[in-house]
Amino acid sequence: MKNYLPASTVILVIWLIVSFINHVYSQSYCAPNLKNGCSIGGDSISYFQFGTYIDQPGCKTASIKGYDTSKVSSSVLTVYRGKTYPFQIRAINSVQLSAWIDYNKNGSFDDSGECVGIGSYKNATVTIPINASPQATRLRIMSLSYNAGDLNNTGECNMYPLINFSSSSGAVYDYKITIAAYQNDLGIINVNSPQILTCPSSKTQVQVLLANYGTNYASHFPVVLTYGTTSISTTYNRTLAPTKTDTFTVGYLNASSPGTYKFTIYVNLSGDSDHTNDTINETIKFIQPSAPKVEVTNHCGPVSGFYLHGASVTSGTSTFWFKNNNTDTIFAKGDSLPISYLPSGSVTLYAESRFPDTAHITKGAGFASSKSANGATGLMFDITPKRTVTIDSFAQNMGSNGGIAYVDIYYRLGSYRGVETNSSEWIHVGTSSVKPYYFSSPSTLVPPIGKSVTLQPGNTYGFYLYCYTAGFLCDTSSILAKISNGDLNITTGCGTESLFGGIITPISDWDGSIYYHFPICNSTRVASTINIIQGTAGASLNKGLPFQGQYKTGDINLPDNICTGDTNSYQIIPPKGLLNSDYGTKWVISDIKVSTVAGFISNDTIFIPTKGTTNGLVRFFPSKYGDSIFILKMHIKIVGGTCDSVMLRYIHVWENPIANFGFKNQCLGTPISFSDSSKLSL
Repeated sequence: MKNYLPASTVILVIWLIVSFINHVYSQSYCAPNLKNGCSIGGDSISYFQFGTYIDQPGCKTASIKGYDTSKVSSSVLTVYRGKTYPFQIRAINSVQLSAWIDYNKNGSFDDSGECVGIGSYKNATVTIPINASPQATRLRIMSLSYNAGDLNNTGECNMYPLINFSSSSGAVYDYKITIAAYQNDLGIINVNSPQILTCPSSKTQVQVLLANYGTNYASHFPVVLTYGTTSISTTYNRTLAPTKTDTFTVGYLNASSPGTYKFTIYVNLSGDSDHTNDTINETIKFIQPSAPKVEVTNHCGPVSGFYLHGASVTSGTSTFWFKNNNTDTIFAKGDSLPISYLPSGSVTLYAESRFPDTAHITKGAGFASSKSANGATGLMFDITPKRTVTIDSFAQNMGSNGGIAYVDIYYRLGSYRGVETNSSEWIHVGTSSVKPYYFSSPSTLVPPIGKSVTLQPGNTYGFYLYCYTAGFLCDTSSILAKISNGDLNITTGCGTESLFGGIITPISDWDGSIYYHFPICNSTRVASTINIIQGTAGASLNKGLPFQGQYKTGDINLPDNICTGDTNSYQIIPPKGLLNSDYGTKWVISDIKVSTVAGFISNDTIFIPTKGTTNGLVRFFPSKYGDSIFILKMHIKIVGGTCDSVMLRYIHVWENPIANFGFKNQCLGTPISFSDSSKLSL
């Protein structure tokens, strides 16, 4: 016996299947929540351009205030992955602007890279990611009348109460766009090497970053390097999967002579449908720094506090100093090298010229305490280098003071966004031990020795600093903070509550620095010899015995004091590096004289020469001429040398008072009369 389903049941099953398929292949996007909607000619968007598509949406009436979905039924624009398109949004009033593209068509704009920008769009561009899915998807743009900062990438729906601003108004517009990809589409993203500024070499590696924008696998295609009359063709024998990139060495450039080299690199994939990304032109300046001009100097010593000079010859270079001609360890750098102390003898240092090889980029207000209100045990952020750099260290404001904290350093090829909680996507560089300083100053986080990270241009790298014990100071801000210089682009990211987990706070703004260095381009080294000749440095007149006056600094502003008839004794201390026993053979004292400023010479001195291990003495015992400034002057000479000097001591001579008070015998009960016959000796 056969059983048949009723027709109504069959229809119901078919309807359920169709509904399920429609549910799978259609997405339900969140609807924004604007408190007051938009106003005609105020906070709505007046002009929008993406590629060749232009719209003037204005303020539309809809069931949800300010939300327009009239352009989602059919695609308004087709864009190709890997391509860059002009992107402009304008509003009449001063409003905040944001835009998103659902690249993977999962019904959400929260995925990594789907916030295509915030802020100003006067002359912006959008590049479609290489891994964007070729299909129809949705684009959302938004204006918001709110001046406390740009929206973050999670604000595409919950503008209110996300910002908790009771008078929020604006407009949101959704568009259907189509992301397409050719079957065969290979391109060159970047020239990784040589760098824009490089040392000449007869064998300079030329390396490019290839990308497969197509949907087919690519292999066995030629990559051609041409410069001047030279052409080098190298076959790529690996297989490059769709949406993937690969670094490939094309060949070697003969740039043994300094100069500017222009060369072209192109790929020749059979059946390539898009040739706009096949070729890249590069101009590289090869400069060999000239050796610095250094001095060979003679100094009377031992010396302290002088500068050794080296003049860089090639523009843009500076002088680097080494203790050994064969070492790579830098002793000091700079055209003026301060020397703190050198003993007698000859010292040779070696100098070379380099283009600056180290730099840093600072985010925020120089470690100000403005980030004291919040903290996170981990910070994630992205670095996109514009040239090859090696990360040396980080400096961050941390959330505790004193003791020792341990910071784990992670990184990955690609943005941190989308893999915040996936530890398998990260590489552990190492653990850095630091002493945290709360609020006031940064803590330097240095990767373990041998664990430095080198970044190549054309790539984005995610970094993660995690410290459970101290944490980092930051602000949970709606501003997507970005900073860049000629070497790096930095995008601040998120704060984490625990290691790869807990509460993930989007867009945490922090103050900090990143230190890095470049490949080295240096000149030949030249020797700079410093001859330290024995001098009189260190010789002095110290307080001896007897010393009946006052021992001061002995200069014109604070002279020693003595009264007439008293004695001041001064010990003669030998020059640094010499002994008392060297007196007469290596050093001597001569021309001892005591005179007033006006030139009157006093003979009230005794000179007792240095003998054996005993210091020499000069005794001054003024017999008259009170209330005068005398100068004790003597020459100290190095036997057989040229490093002589003069020692001076200023002495203020005072009159020695003679007290003489008396009184006559008086009767009991009568006043006593004193007589004063005191006088100053003359």
